[in-house]
Amino acid sequence: MDNSGIFALTPADLPDFKLIRKYTTEHNGITHISLKQHYQGIPVIEGEIRGNVDSEGRILNIGGDYYPGINIGTVPPISAVDAIRTAAADAAPGVAFEPVALSGPTGPPQETVFQKGAFNTTDAYHSAGLVIFPMQGQFRLAWQVIFHKNSNERYIILVDSETGKVLYRTNMVKFNSPYGLVFAEDPDDAGQVTKSFTGDLTASPLGWLNKDGGVYHTLGGNNVCAQEDRDNMDNGGYSPSRPQGNFNYTFTNAYFNSGGTDLNTDINATITNLFYMRLLQKSP
Repeated sequence: MDNSGIFALTPADLPDFKLIRKYTTEHNGITHISLKQHYQGIPVIEGEIRGNVDSEGRILNIGGDYYPGINIGTVPPISAVDAIRTAAADAAPGVAFEPVALSGPTGPPQETVFQKGAFNTTDAYHSAGLVIFPMQGQFRLAWQVIFHKNSNERYIILVDSETGKVLYRTNMVKFNSPYGLVFAEDPDDAGQVTKSFTGDLTASPLGWLNKDGGVYHTLGGNNVCAQEDRDNMDNGGYSPSRPQGNFNYTFTNAYFNSGGTDLNTDINATITNLFYMRLLQKSP
């Protein structure tokens, strides 16, 4: 451990790192190594060290992130079933889903695989496993749920194992062009789906959305500008904006559920849907 002071590692830390990738580039003999950080057998989110070693065993470079000083309990107050139920409600509100385990729990992360239920038609199943999530100067034991809603929405969702709150959600499916989460038909008949916001390149050669300062927004359409208009002034109202063009807002029906008092929760989803439906009427 000649470099222990540089890397802030002690011999006691080394068992927390597990080799996840190792290969050698044939033309120069350099070996590329990736080590994943664990805590009591549970993977640490973003905790990974990557390094390159020459043919004589010398470290050429090393980088990545690791988190010293983790000291938390690893027995989750809520179960994997509770976590995936929470994740399903977050990603697909209003859709009935009762988790049924297919296998697990396995190992310290308690990895558990669940049946698909009403979601997706592929062979991809939902799963949940414990992770350590570094956030805001602390470490949280969380369930990492892989939730396959449909072919365009496959989420990583982190659910706090103590509070049951969703800490993080991201769609693993990425698009190279703008898109939105919308109701393509009557909401009473079907849920939200992901639709391209590119449009027909002949009818809309610049696309449905134009960029302003590198940011997409629903005021920048080629023939539709969607915004709120609470003061009935026809301009200056709020419009959602997304740097990557991913207008991925889940509609919760907050106005109805609040008895007509909540006007704000679903504003992004509502304007996005208005933008999409008006463009369908105006442009292929």
